[in-house]
Amino acid sequence: MPPKPRARAGDGLIPAVWGVGAMFDDPRPLVFSTAPVVLSWSPKSACTHVLCWFLAHEGLMTAAEYYDLWPHEFRGKVYYRSRTYRAAATRFLDSGGAGYTLIRITRAPERRLVSVFRHALRTGLVRAALDTELGRDTRATGASLQEFGAHLAGRPLVTPSEVNMHLRAQYHPVWDMAFDRVITLNMDETGLDAGLAAIEADLGLPSQDPMAHAYFRQVRQRHYSRDVPWTGPGPVEAARLGAAGEDGFPKRALEGTALVRELAQELHGIDHGRVATADTAGRLFR
Repeated sequence: MPPKPRARAGDGLIPAVWGVGAMFDDPRPLVFSTAPVVLSWSPKSACTHVLCWFLAHEGLMTAAEYYDLWPHEFRGKVYYRSRTYRAAATRFLDSGGAGYTLIRITRAPERRLVSVFRHALRTGLVRAALDTELGRDTRATGASLQEFGAHLAGRPLVTPSEVNMHLRAQYHPVWDMAFDRVITLNMDETGLDAGLAAIEADLGLPSQDPMAHAYFRQVRQRHYSRDVPWTGPGPVEAARLGAAGEDGFPKRALEGTALVRELAQELHGIDHGRVATADTAGRLFR
């Protein structure tokens, strides 16, 4: 694997508590090659949409499609290893953030928690632990939001943590660097496409629409859940969801429960107040 972009211990570019490896905490930020702009998102905050928006800006959509059906494979195995990324990331690290704009993509904690729950069910992220705790095969039976919340309770969900990044609160170490400007786009408060278009216009970036690319439309069709209404039996937060072969997901019904609000406060309470749409320059999203 090619060497990581250089960063010097004790140079003050990254808070000392993180050391020089902070740039490489997953999900690793993206760095525009033609503009002093860094893009970072919290996992399960439209990461695939935002990644494809970035790849379109970098002229890499065709390469990503050729490499794999899943664009994050290209991100991890090609883009991060490229000379282009290494050069752009090195320039950024050497700046300490000075002269750069950070774009952060975030979500409302409650809605993100539902997305995290679905992701865990689809990928088996915590399946082994849940199977042990619940004494059953959750691949076959599914699991409820109540059971998922109980599994996460008491775990260290604030970075730095060994818990999977998808389960943690919304934060990346580079967010603490001394950027000239920080633009936070909370996709649940501000329409994602409209927000990205406003950012492009303000930063003088060319307009890019991922939906204009057949590759992204195909990824979107495969990846995004089909919301289905909840008709019972019983409350949706107690229902075992995600069983093998199950079609659809009661996303909106879960988002409307008191339990998801309680869990978001208990598990990701640190996010409240720090992931809202904002612009430190005071130009956007006022």
